[in-house]
Amino acid sequence: MATLHDISLRTGVSVTTISRVLNHDKTMAVSKETSRAIFAAAFELGYVSPRKRRQSKEKHLTIAVADWHIIAEGCPNVNISTLRYYAEIEAPLVAVDFIQLGRTDTAEVNGIIAFGDFSEHEIDHMREISPYIVFVDSNRTDFTYDRVLMEQELAMKQALDYLIYTKKHKIIGYIGGLFHQEGFSIGMRRMQNVVSMLMNQQLYILELVKTGQFTPDAGYQMASQMISSPMKPEGLIVGSDVIASGVLRALKEYKISLPEDMSLVIYKDIETVALPEGNYAVVQVYPDLVWQKAVQMLLERINGRTEAVRIVLSPKLVLKNPD
Repeated sequence: MATLHDISLRTGVSVTTISRVLNHDKTMAVSKETSRAIFAAAFELGYVSPRKRRQSKEKHLTIAVADWHIIAEGCPNVNISTLRYYAEIEAPLVAVDFIQLGRTDTAEVNGIIAFGDFSEHEIDHMREISPYIVFVDSNRTDFTYDRVLMEQELAMKQALDYLIYTKKHKIIGYIGGLFHQEGFSIGMRRMQNVVSMLMNQQLYILELVKTGQFTPDAGYQMASQMISSPMKPEGLIVGSDVIASGVLRALKEYKISLPEDMSLVIYKDIETVALPEGNYAVVQVYPDLVWQKAVQMLLERINGRTEAVRIVLSPKLVLKNPD
């Protein structure tokens, strides 16, 4: 059985710090990256806390994570270990497991947390699996299901205000994902918000707004095309962290220095990949709060709450390495 010492060897963090983090000691000041590394190592090593071993579990739940529109097929969801520990906080006497649910998968589960936008056909498929679904950053407009929403328009406004008023840029580009299926689209609202705001500022340049697939390779290709064009952006907004990983690779290959040659802002609503450190800004909703609220709402539904709940989370601009 894994011990705190094993987690310490994996992460390089002291046993005392690990113990306090795993016991959710709010007086313990550690970075988000360190906390996430500890939780991930505990999950991977199969660590079970003494408190949890002493508890007599009353029941067992399995929750599916529907994430196929935000994570490439076959890639793991790095946040499942985080979800597991939030479930322990919300329901300490219940053993909760999380599994990834593919587009065509079927599974015996008690509920589903669905990340992103889905077609009616996909929602029907999930409804057949479980009646309890919480949508995170979804295109749903009805009041049937619980929803965790992000203020995307505010996020884009923060990004543009930073580039226009703080950095004083006049040539601004946008790279984002766009996916169409069965009468709905993913990424359209985000792109339209940026275009509308650029038009209002008389800064819209058609050639500097690019959309493609939600993949790192698409981000790399779009960034390469933009960098190679006669009009290079002074500031660039990237609409998702998955695409941003490809954009950062292109900037590195083309020897574009941040922020000397270009200012970069990355929007991270549902955090799905770990991006390298760099001199760029991030507009994000605190991801741990998103996961905690989603788990909390789903467990309430499973336990009998019948009315639908909607919460809206506001993003914040964070300078990773301010210049």
